[in-house]
Amino acid sequence: MGKVKYSVREAQRRNEERAAQRAKDKKRKEFIEKNKTKIISSVIGCILIVLVLFLAVKNFYGPGGSIPNFFGTLRGVQDDWIVTNLGDSSSPRYYKLGSLTLPDGFTIDSDYSISTDSNNQTFRLIPDDDSVVSSVYIAGVANRKAEDMLQTYIGFGMYTDATEPKTAEIGGHTVHYVSVLYPSEDVETVDETTQGSRSLVMYMDTARDSSILISALSVQGDMSSRPTEEELVRAVSNVVAGVHLP
Repeated sequence: MGKVKYSVREAQRRNEERAAQRAKDKKRKEFIEKNKTKIISSVIGCILIVLVLFLAVKNFYGPGGSIPNFFGTLRGVQDDWIVTNLGDSSSPRYYKLGSLTLPDGFTIDSDYSISTDSNNQTFRLIPDDDSVVSSVYIAGVANRKAEDMLQTYIGFGMYTDATEPKTAEIGGHTVHYVSVLYPSEDVETVDETTQGSRSLVMYMDTARDSSILISALSVQGDMSSRPTEEELVRAVSNVVAGVHLP
């Protein structure tokens, strides 16, 4: 008899719990139905806040001090900055490695670039008047110090003659450089004289264990009468002085 009474009480308790739960569910449904518009608006508002915060971070924050990269477009880059990717293609991080004040007597060739990454900002300068140089190219070199990069360049050996590598103060910077002779690929000889040009290749250290390249190419002509290294250094000294390190 006692067991029967206990079973009845247990059943009543469970029924009461179920009834209370159904009442709660009914109230919750009524509340949701009554406040559906407000709830949807609140959810959309939270999503918009998260989206705005995400876009703000993408737009104005660069990890590790890098330039903010907004879906592949760099933000805040100035026209005179030397910009280089110090990351890789899958996780790029672009940094300002320097800036350039255009020296007198040169014009920027804005249509020229040897970089396949359009976010890398480099410069090719063309002299306005007659000069021993035909062009000067300026670019950042990622994660390579100047002296190490110069030795790597010398090791390429894609030239007919090279001077001894030097280190000197030029334009207010410590510069590591070498000059080499290149025979012309288009015209081997003119009137039985070998044609070609002399190249002056210079590197200077900059921030983040990287360097800046300044490469000057002389005008084409008789290889035996190409400008000397000293003449090329004098011709680009104002270009070197126009480079400003961060």
